[in-house]
Amino acid sequence: HEETVSPTAKSKWRRVTGQQNLLQDPWAERPFEYLMTERATAHHYDATTKQWSSEEILVKIEETSFGAGGMRECFAMKQAPVAGSSNWKTSSNYVAKQYIGSATRETYLSDVKLQ
Repeated sequence: HEETVSPTAKSKWRRVTGQQNLLQDPWAERPFEYLMTERATAHHYDATTKQWSSEEILVKIEETSFGAGGMRECFAMKQAPVAGSSNWKTSSNYVAKQYIGSATRETYLSDVKLQ
């Protein structure tokens, strides 16, 4: 399928992916290597099919929140697959959100649907 991609598009794609490699991890200085690794279940909602799926993952979550809104506080989190590499330096960055008060499982799932 390479012949259907214009030279201009190829050039732009190479430039963007090259820049991606130059970006530094904004959480590189956070001490994730000292945090406990926990097993978790990630729930995903597909708004097109209205179906839920889930997967087992590994996470490291900072104990102290870095921000809060009116209803939730935010924690820096790294995620890695259960199977495969657990290189925390290169794993994906996420923001874990937790309600400040108590909340039911249904409340969290409703929030995911609305996102």
